Amino acid sequence: MMLLNYFKVAWRTIVKNPSFSFINIGGLALGMAVSMQILLFVLHEFSYDRFHEKTDQIYQTKASFKFGDQTFNVKAMSAGFATVTKENIPEITNTVRISTQQTATLRSDNEHVFSEDRFLLADPSILEVFSFKLISGDVQSVLNAPQKVVLTPQAARRFFGDTDAVGQTLLYNGELPFEVTGLIEKAPSNSTIQYDFIASLSSLNAIERLNNPEIEEDKLSLNNERMQLGSFATYLEFRKGTDPSAVTTKIMELAEGPSSGETKFSVEALPDLHFKSNFGDSSNMKNVYLFLSIALLVLLLALINYISLTTARSLKRAREVGIRKVVGARKSSLMTQFYIESALVTFIAFGLGIALTGFFQPFFHQLLDLEIDPSFFRHPLILAVFGTLLILCIFIAGSLPAVGLSAFKPVKVLKGTLSSGKRGNRLREVLIVFQYTTTVVLIVGTIIASQQIRYAISQSTAIAQEQIVTIPFSSAVKSNFQAYKKAIEEKTEVQNIAVASGEVFRSGVSIIFTNSPVNDEEVPLSIMTVDENFLDMLQLEWAQPLADRNRLGSEGTVILNEKAVADLGLNTDSSRANMSIFNNQSEVIGVLEDFHYQSLHNPIRPLALFVTGPENKEIAQRGGAFYLEFAAGQSLVGQLPLLEEIQKTFDPEEAFNYHFLDEILADRYVSEKRLTTMLTTFTILAVIISSLGLLGLIIFTTERRTKEIGIRKVLGASISSIVSLLSKDFIKLIIIAILLASPIAWFLMSKWLENFAYQIDIQWWVFVLTGFIAVGMAFLTISWQSLKTAIADPVQALRNE
Repeated sequence: MMLLNYFKVAWRTIVKNPSFSFINIGGLALGMAVSMQILLFVLHEFSYDRFHEKTDQIYQTKASFKFGDQTFNVKAMSAGFATVTKENIPEITNTVRISTQQTATLRSDNEHVFSEDRFLLADPSILEVFSFKLISGDVQSVLNAPQKVVLTPQAARRFFGDTDAVGQTLLYNGELPFEVTGLIEKAPSNSTIQYDFIASLSSLNAIERLNNPEIEEDKLSLNNERMQLGSFATYLEFRKGTDPSAVTTKIMELAEGPSSGETKFSVEALPDLHFKSNFGDSSNMKNVYLFLSIALLVLLLALINYISLTTARSLKRAREVGIRKVVGARKSSLMTQFYIESALVTFIAFGLGIALTGFFQPFFHQLLDLEIDPSFFRHPLILAVFGTLLILCIFIAGSLPAVGLSAFKPVKVLKGTLSSGKRGNRLREVLIVFQYTTTVVLIVGTIIASQQIRYAISQSTAIAQEQIVTIPFSSAVKSNFQAYKKAIEEKTEVQNIAVASGEVFRSGVSIIFTNSPVNDEEVPLSIMTVDENFLDMLQLEWAQPLADRNRLGSEGTVILNEKAVADLGLNTDSSRANMSIFNNQSEVIGVLEDFHYQSLHNPIRPLALFVTGPENKEIAQRGGAFYLEFAAGQSLVGQLPLLEEIQKTFDPEEAFNYHFLDEILADRYVSEKRLTTMLTTFTILAVIISSLGLLGLIIFTTERRTKEIGIRKVLGASISSIVSLLSKDFIKLIIIAILLASPIAWFLMSKWLENFAYQIDIQWWVFVLTGFIAVGMAFLTISWQSLKTAIADPVQALRNE
């Protein structure tokens, strides 16, 4: 009965003070919604690959090797690597090799042709080692022979509609038939291995022969029985209790390294792969911890609002506390009363936070390009974390108000001598400063992060990007190269066509190792084969102009960038220098200024360009991409149907693939753009929450000073002077917060910028702009209530008093 009475009093208190209840509940709900959204993301990140039953026994192999002063990391092993390790290391009970096809064109009939980028080739053991579940088909037989494939129900509907897919046939690149032997559940969103199709790894020989009919038997990837680097992601299943370092030692004893340099093999635990995909690069982990910090800060801002407003209104509850104590209420019962009030407010806010989380979740995921399975929201861990969040919020929000309010002296209260005192005012001032310090740091971080990402995407890469479309060759285009090129020139409004062995900013280069002709040191060299138009279309600048442009495309010639010249130890004037590439002598006929052909995360690397003749025979045979340049202002999207129609004429089986060159570069910064979007979104919410708290305090201040303001107005005070009177103390606190936040923000963002090889300088005006934003938002918040109070009828104020 007593507990019910506590809840009745708590509910009456909430209803009796609607404005403060709205601010308290609204601020807490918003803070909780933000925290829950981020916690879902963070918990999802930490849950990667932990759904597998054998997750603690599965490891992926990796290797690092040095050439010259540079260290290279790889995770791709030869086909024989898995076989040799399983046969010779007793701790390894099973292995899985996976080959990922970059793009596969699949067809079930003439109306269902799609380009698929989640087509895997894997050993049958993938279904034994990993916990991917077959919906139909036999685990032992679905992948036990060449040209068998299992696919997800989503992929099955895409190709076969409502027809049973099992037993049907899919054509790979228009020629190679695959029998559908089963359906497999879609991989969870927290799986590093993602697929729509898993085909038998023994199909790889047929695929390689399809792509290169002249390939020799010993050159087929599956026939490489040596234990060395290769092209397969290789997973090892250990016996329970196996020491990974012991296995690593045995692998090193068995392994064969490359022809030069030192190779070190090791293994990575499956749950660690998601965060250590870049060989120890902790940037993913840093971002997750950053998001978690933002969640806690936003929630803390909301809790500070509640504490600050509750303690500010303590004087209005003082008489109630005094009377309760006089009639015999114990301190413990008063604390229980105030804890229940806090619990009720927090619980209502929690419910609203859950509703807001659900409502904005699709928008949030779309905004940040996230994919989280709906089933993950019902995971026991999520329920436990959210329940803990609720309990912590109740404890934090209730502790200070409960202790403070229950400690009032009844004698002082009933005599009317109780005041808020300097201690209470000082506490609220500290809380306001903390709120706005946090908010200013977030605003500065958002501005600088946005600047850096824009710089990374749009700053001069010394390469033209606008109005250029790249189209990778299909297999049929290779044999009809010149006709295809001529059709594009005749049927579209293309201004210029170039050809290269790959797409810049994607997988456009290969890496070889060569020896410096000066000091014989090994130097890693990125190489591309291009035509003459490529140099002009991308507006590459010459550091050393060509002595004879007619030699472009001549056999035995090469063009270097400035970085290659420096690393090879060549003279500044390197024209006509000779060097060995592919065991052939090549003459350097020109040097290009350095330009970015990869992500701006990485410094520019040494590059060698081999220019082909007008026939482009080498590129036509080995494959590559067209670069099509259109006039400025012309719609690239409008040209795509024409380009697709041309491709269908030459290769009706192949799906049409294209990329906009500027978008390729932008796609290299997805995680950074996601970070910027999250920072922007949550900074706006932090500003709203801080403004709500400030609004609540100014409402309380104006209510407490109603009589004073009325007297001032009667004595002739102007509206502006009253607004200034009510605003100046708060604005001073905001300025202090700006001064405290600026060095903190500068330090944190300087550290973040170190992740980029090329970075912006932090400008002074960012802090000035942030200061204006913070002061402006605070002033607008304060002025709204101050002005309302200043223009009120002073007679009414004095009569109420």
